[in-house]
Amino acid sequence: HYANHQGSFLELTFRGTAVHLWHKVGPDCGIARITVNGQPAATAELDTYSPEVDWNRRTLLADLSPHVLDDGSILFTRWEYQDKSVFPIQSLWTINPDGTRLNLVYGNTITTPNTIWQARPIPGTRKLLCTLAPHHGNPVGAIGILDRHLGAENPRALRNLTPEIPYEATTDPNWRPGDREFPWSYRDPYPLDRDLFLVSHGCQQLQRYRLFLLDDRGDKLLLHEDAQLSCFNAIPLVPRRLPGHLPSHEPTGSDYGTFLLADVYQGLSGVPRGSVQRLRVMSTQPKPMNNRGARAYYHGHDIVEVLT
Repeated sequence: HYANHQGSFLELTFRGTAVHLWHKVGPDCGIARITVNGQPAATAELDTYSPEVDWNRRTLLADLSPHVLDDGSILFTRWEYQDKSVFPIQSLWTINPDGTRLNLVYGNTITTPNTIWQARPIPGTRKLLCTLAPHHGNPVGAIGILDRHLGAENPRALRNLTPEIPYEATTDPNWRPGDREFPWSYRDPYPLDRDLFLVSHGCQQLQRYRLFLLDDRGDKLLLHEDAQLSCFNAIPLVPRRLPGHLPSHEPTGSDYGTFLLADVYQGLSGVPRGSVQRLRVMSTQPKPMNNRGARAYYHGHDIVEVLT
């Protein structure tokens, strides 16, 4: 259910056994959502449903916390559980609503923090506000400001606003400092202006989260608290400019595709140049069912289709 500003409710119905999280409405009233199929799973999928293109992208990776950007593309966190370490590398990406133009935003080699998520653009800047969190435990931690223009893999591009949660961005192979958990810390950042943000901050003594104003120097001021309940996901009820409408790329219906590989030997250790004669193209297939007993997830034992 969704509530409007007058308190009435809009009911959205989704069929099937999947659990749907993090709904975001796009410029054409389509819905970007995270879907966890079947039983509680370690993998979530980023789906978009548009009046123009009914598109449903299946992946063996975990995609989390989508946000529709002003240009109409979707900013989200991708957990490369399958292709990299299962611990770090939960980085930021963008994708068009029709499933095309997947691009890395930041952090495909950043090991500390393990997770960069809940990212939103800071008004009047080219920067992003985000939560820095561990792999294990609750995904709460420090609040960071990301300036991607300093480099998509540059640790100096990520500044920790709340150094009392001591995450320092690095590409060091030792990922364990980035997996340290701080149960009563920060989450749900929302930028109000270029130097003022809403956040939820946990208090261990009170055993609940409260809403704070946080500035770009890391100073914070209590804004609101409830005597019994935690306060999460504060979003101002103010008008927002409609995001841009990106044209959809209609499926061609062709079974023919062109792929460009500039250097097959890059990253392929122990193989002499000139020895590769052919390429094999394979596709991983979705596994939307529990095939691992008590735990349901896609990871491991891939179903692979050989295309050529």
